Amino acid sequence: MALQIAKDTFVAVGGLGTQADAALTNGGGATKTAWEAGTPSNFIAANGGPITADTTITYTNSTTTFSKTGIGTGVTVGTLAFVSGTNITTGIYEVTGQTNDTVVMANIVASGDNTDSVVNVGGAISTLQRALDDNDAATQNRHIWYNVSSITITAPIDIDTFGGSSTTNVIVEGYNSTLTVEAQVTITTNSDISTLLNFALTGDIYGIFRNLILDANGAGNANQCVLSFGASDDRVIFENCLLENAVDIAAVTINGDFWSFLKCEIKESGGGIICGGTDCTFLTVIGCSIHDNSGEGIHAQQTFTNIIGSLIYDNAGDGINCSGSCIDPVIIGNTVHGNTGDGISALATSDNAFIMNNACVGNTSGFGFNLNGASPYKVSLGFNLSAGNSSGDIDAGTFATAGIGSNQDSAQAAADIFVSVTDGAEDFTPKTGSDLINNGLDAADTGNQDIGAIQEASGGGGGASILVHPGMTGGMRG
Repeated sequence: MALQIAKDTFVAVGGLGTQADAALTNGGGATKTAWEAGTPSNFIAANGGPITADTTITYTNSTTTFSKTGIGTGVTVGTLAFVSGTNITTGIYEVTGQTNDTVVMANIVASGDNTDSVVNVGGAISTLQRALDDNDAATQNRHIWYNVSSITITAPIDIDTFGGSSTTNVIVEGYNSTLTVEAQVTITTNSDISTLLNFALTGDIYGIFRNLILDANGAGNANQCVLSFGASDDRVIFENCLLENAVDIAAVTINGDFWSFLKCEIKESGGGIICGGTDCTFLTVIGCSIHDNSGEGIHAQQTFTNIIGSLIYDNAGDGINCSGSCIDPVIIGNTVHGNTGDGISALATSDNAFIMNNACVGNTSGFGFNLNGASPYKVSLGFNLSAGNSSGDIDAGTFATAGIGSNQDSAQAAADIFVSVTDGAEDFTPKTGSDLINNGLDAADTGNQDIGAIQEASGGGGGASILVHPGMTGGMRG
């Protein structure tokens, strides 16, 4: 049973009020045009149930009309309805017309009349799994608004039935209980399962996931928050999400191409992001905070990796480790602090790599910047800062002039470089007098460019912070 609508749509998981009446068989939501013109209560009853629902409804195929007393009362054109019955292809259809006693669905797939139709108009779907299984985004965007504040699952949620296309997406967004404001919602488990979200479509997914807290709940529960095992599970974006407590393996293990993490926090797991194997090209990490993991912060193994403007700290391994075929990463404007290993480790075979405007400070058991003997002519290394790394600034050569030069070999302590490096209260804004200030590459000609992920907040000629990071001052969790 699939969505039979060739328009952008919104569907809710959970609904309004107590959400007690949300069900698997409800259509839920509305077309984008109708949803934006109305309010959630136009399409979902008080406790998540349908606006109207009935059985033994008469269907007339010549006019695509369903008739029964009261079936159309309170129904808004553009609402989605779940429909089944003799001669009808069971599915979710758009209401295109109504009176108090009729609803019309002009695009229904049917071959004849009946008197046994079942129609649920509107309402919310009770599980994210069913919403994902019923929303084919091959031709239109499918917005799934998820407003169950916390759900405990006993099996992975599989993304294995439908995806989007080069012009459309499946978009899962966390919302508050009234579906009026974006809010983070939690998915967790008390069961020993492989992962919370399992991507197994073996094709382009074109999925966007926003405002989710994926809590693997520690040892013996979910091994991972996100798993993409297939090399064809491509094109997924996570934005403003928290992934945590996947201590058994890692928060994220992916093998698909074109995955992006934007303004996400990834913490307290067996590792942060593990991306690679035979695939996983075009990994992009922007504005994220990856910290306090018992393994590496980011392990990238394929080409076209981009890591920009992120905080990567206190991980029990390299902060950023490029291995395998990750020869040409773009690593710009990151703060890498207190990891047990190299701050940034590049491949000996690096070619056309860009490593600029990064601050590697206080990393133990490794270098700030480990090029592993890569040719300085094939790595654009410049405008970085290194301080207090146990093995030194760089594995070979003179750090200040390595690559394209202008690197800062700082003698300052971490406490003099950043506002705070106190565990649990980190603030990586440059401290007044920090060697980070105005020593970076001013690529945008702003008149000021500090090194690292966060720009000087005020004073000393500094500008406003360019990125907001989870868990830091102004972070996403509040």
